[in-house]
Amino acid sequence: MKGYIPLFSLLFTLIGCSHIPFWDKTPRKPAPLEKLNPIKKSSIEEVITRYKNIESIEKKLTGVARCNKIKEVSRPLPQVPYKQYFLMKEWKWCGQSKESFEKEYNALLPLTPNWLKKDFLNKGLEKASSLNLKSLEVLLLKKLIKISRHKREKLSLVDKALEIEPENKKIISLRLAIAPRFNKKITNLNAYKVGRDFEKERQFKKAREIYKKIVKAKNSSIEMKIKAWERIKASYKNQRNEKKYILKIKEMSRFLKRKLKSSPNKALIEKEWWKNEIRYARAIWTIHDRKKAIKILKGLLRQKNIPSNQRSYALFLLSGIEVEKKNYKSSLNYLLKADRVKKIKKDLKNKITWSIGWNYFLLNEFEKSAAYFKKEKEKVDNYYLKLKFAFWESISYEKTGQIKRAEKEWANLYEEAPFTYYGVISQLKLNKPFLPIFKDQKKSFDEIKNIDPVFYFIKKTNNGRHAKAYLKNKTRNIKSIEELKKLIPFFNSIGWHQGLFHKFYSINPKTRTPHTEEFFHNLFPTPFEDSINKASKKYNIEREIIYSITRQESAFELFSRSHAEAYGPMQITPENAKRLSKRYKIPYGQAKDLYNPQINFDLGSALLKGLQKKFNQQFIFYIAAYNANNASVRRWAEERYDGDAFKFIELIPYNETKNYVMLVLRNYINYKRVTNKKPFYFPRDIL
Repeated sequence: MKGYIPLFSLLFTLIGCSHIPFWDKTPRKPAPLEKLNPIKKSSIEEVITRYKNIESIEKKLTGVARCNKIKEVSRPLPQVPYKQYFLMKEWKWCGQSKESFEKEYNALLPLTPNWLKKDFLNKGLEKASSLNLKSLEVLLLKKLIKISRHKREKLSLVDKALEIEPENKKIISLRLAIAPRFNKKITNLNAYKVGRDFEKERQFKKAREIYKKIVKAKNSSIEMKIKAWERIKASYKNQRNEKKYILKIKEMSRFLKRKLKSSPNKALIEKEWWKNEIRYARAIWTIHDRKKAIKILKGLLRQKNIPSNQRSYALFLLSGIEVEKKNYKSSLNYLLKADRVKKIKKDLKNKITWSIGWNYFLLNEFEKSAAYFKKEKEKVDNYYLKLKFAFWESISYEKTGQIKRAEKEWANLYEEAPFTYYGVISQLKLNKPFLPIFKDQKKSFDEIKNIDPVFYFIKKTNNGRHAKAYLKNKTRNIKSIEELKKLIPFFNSIGWHQGLFHKFYSINPKTRTPHTEEFFHNLFPTPFEDSINKASKKYNIEREIIYSITRQESAFELFSRSHAEAYGPMQITPENAKRLSKRYKIPYGQAKDLYNPQINFDLGSALLKGLQKKFNQQFIFYIAAYNANNASVRRWAEERYDGDAFKFIELIPYNETKNYVMLVLRNYINYKRVTNKKPFYFPRDIL
């Protein structure tokens, strides 16, 4: 509110009054405080009432009558930022001279807060266009381009500006900066940017043509040639053309080898060559050619000049291949060698550390795994890795018959992190019930009126887009739990779950975890209840499972759309939608139908029902298949599943799918805490 509350209003606030005065053309002396009427309607409520009256007038009246009535209700104009809302209505329906509009707009624009600026610029642009104020239009378009986030939106604005001033060199340059692919002349300076732009537009063939020219050009640097090669490889990977991707990795290695003979920058080339060779081995392993991958990695390790990080990573990959072959002893040997390599990256070091303990466990050397996990959990500073070590330390105790020691670890884990994956499965191991968590009914949206009248106005006038923008701006610098806690009613009032999730999980886990219960119903909300309940009954799927998947897929954002072209809360692709709609007779015509909650939840539940049948109702398998694909999950099950669900989850080779299964399982129990009125046990039959 800083900058918006006049001194008169501030004085009233300091003595406990919630009134917010209007701007008036004629200055008045403040009334003596003792004569204020405490029953008088608060000024923010008056502003809201007036604004809603204007919206009612918009619907009921037309022409001059509408304009006159709107002006009658809106004047005197309230203070900033409410003033902008009222003026935008006047601009829409009332005539105005060019001079008065331009003067009014230029005076107000610097006072417009960031969260409102985009809409204010757009409304000003409409008015400037209707008044034929060309220079102002271009100025506003430039400002909109600057604050717009999406490239297509920026380009659309640039094109509008060029329609007004086709020869404006600054606008032409701006267009090329946003979309370099429109350069008529490709030079050594802009070629890479042009290629990247084509690639981002998924015009891969054109992008590769540019990259190849960079690689062949005599006047492009070795750094630029390497960057171009990286993009050539990535373009095939993004097209999911694994064979071509692997072929290009090998071609890049040959290119780098040739350059080593002639280039003065040998250190850089050698570094890139090693990285590329390791990537080649990993890619070969990904397409299930283990023998060839092993041969490549061993060949690299025989070379004396292999950098330390690449040596350690090559040994780590060999250990992973041996785990896949169930040669756990060989895997452990590779890991112990990798662990002895000095000066390796922290993330790789953590992976190696975990894998050593895990291999002791896989070898059934449970005393060693328990001791190792216990020792290493004290060293790592990664919060979730500590929980992981603690859980598998406890399972190692269980395997050696040290039940009391195992139970102590489970109890400690559950007490420390009861709402995390490892906390949840620790309570399962203890065979103790989970307690429901009831909603705190104390927090009220009406309290916001006195805390933040601007947000109260935005919400009451149903400006949802502005409410999100306002909250983003308000929470930008929040780093503490206590600050965030005060804003829970704000997020709840507009149902913006994704925004609260993002802010909560951006806080250090060690700091935030003890406060999870205070945020519980906000971290595990139940929106779309009607649609989810209908889908749950229709397909005989627990609603807690639907909530758990939706939370992980989209954080309940109705208009969510992924890079893989999956839409809506349950992230359904048009291809799946078309197939499922025919089979289950669900109304579906085009991609935008997936933004209809009932259609989306019906299609998502139908997809889930099919997966449940395919995987015999085993939770970990059908949830993994929702994220990955049926064929991969079947192969993992055949190669890695021995009846122990939690061991299998740790053995899932794709980190994205592994984390997804863990989080959905965690969500499932936490949603049962929301929907159950009595204590309940983990439903073991789903495992």
